[in-house]
This record gives sequence, C-alpha cells and structure tokens, in this order.
Amino acid sequence: MVADITDAAQVEKAVDAAVADIGRLDIAVNNAGYDGKYQLTRDYSTDMLDRMIALNVRGGGCCR
Repeated sequence: MVADITDAAQVEKAVDAAVADIGRLDIAVNNAGYDGKYQLTRDYSTDMLDRMIALNVRGGGCCR
C-alpha cells in the first residue's frame, strides 16, 4: 500500500482500500520521512523546506 502522507485524500483512500480488502485495520505504520541533502537549513530552498515540513511534520497528522 502506497500513499503520499502529505495528501490527506490519498491517506484516506489507502485506509479505505485496506479496510475493504481485509475487513478492518488494527494498526498502520507511518514509515515516511525525507531528510534531503545534508546541508545547513539556511541553504535549503523554500520549496525544499516546505516539502520536508509537509512530510516530516504535518504528514503524520494525516495518518490518524
């Protein structure tokens, strides 16, 4: 099962598919993260920082 956890609709669709396939969902593992290229935070582009925050910080909130 694959979903972009930064997209709540994809997460909901993935959960619905799992429930439809096996009847219920007792546990899910949020195994996502992106650390990007190792560099100083000030050297990241705004777009890269936004993506990292969306995935590493907000993304887990979509998986509830």
